Amino acid sequence: MTRFYSANALSSDEIIRRIAESNAHLINKEVNITPETTIQADLGLDSLDATEFLVNVENEFDIELTDEESEKVKTIAEVVELISKNPHAN
Repeated sequence: MTRFYSANALSSDEIIRRIAESNAHLINKEVNITPETTIQADLGLDSLDATEFLVNVENEFDIELTDEESEKVKTIAEVVELISKNPHAN
């Protein structure tokens, strides 16, 4: 059986909005999240908070990031790319 996946219908702006909403309790309200925003430096998250941040992203989009992906991701743009490339993200 062959499966065909359509391109992810989520826009970058929608993904960023949902990332911000799902992590509102971790993020300073005065920080404007953009693709260039870094998870630790700009958002001020330590390694434990950064892990919680990514777990929240996984839950929000119903995906699972590999340990390698989680360790490499540094910016919101990289998170958006991982979500956009995942055919199961919703």
